[in-house]
Amino acid sequence: MSRKIDGFYKLRKWGLNAPEIEVVRTPKEIKWKNADKEYCGWIARSALDEGNELSLPFISHVDKQTITKKILEFKEKLGEKAKFIVYPCWKFIKSGNLMILKDSMVIEAVEGYIRETPEKNFYDVHYTFQRKGNKLPHLANCKGKREFLTYSELIYLIHISRKISEENIIIEWSIDEKGTFHFHDLIYLKNGNKENSRSRKNMG
Repeated sequence: MSRKIDGFYKLRKWGLNAPEIEVVRTPKEIKWKNADKEYCGWIARSALDEGNELSLPFISHVDKQTITKKILEFKEKLGEKAKFIVYPCWKFIKSGNLMILKDSMVIEAVEGYIRETPEKNFYDVHYTFQRKGNKLPHLANCKGKREFLTYSELIYLIHISRKISEENIIIEWSIDEKGTFHFHDLIYLKNGNKENSRSRKNMG
């Protein structure tokens, strides 16, 4: 069972604005759900029935024909155990990670779509907060452009962190041109390391 796919469903279960995905094995199975929401192309991401889901191929902001072509290429590379996650794209103005740990929380943000800028292996801003029970997290450290995220954007991410009861997870998020938040990956941590995850140079 793919943890990457399960992550999408869990984000929606938590009431977050995660995309309604299609999961297919071949391009012929795609029904192009929510095509009425598509205004800047589609995203196709790879997943596996089992095994390591690190560094899997993906494509974004492309038309249907390109999605079909790329899924065939990805399937040839990954084999029969591969599945593909398809959904309409949006414009990524900012994106980043929300890491929720037992005693701390980290918010990282970058301009644009982090998956499409692998050469940019740093973040525009990196906040570290200390968590203690149900109290508001306390800002412990900030690196980079402190003003990169607005106060309301930062408060919203803090609100999300307090809303979710699970710990040792990373949630990937983004903000579109209308200021709407999207949540589109859930990564579990084990012993401080990412499972089925990616670093800035290791995305999938």
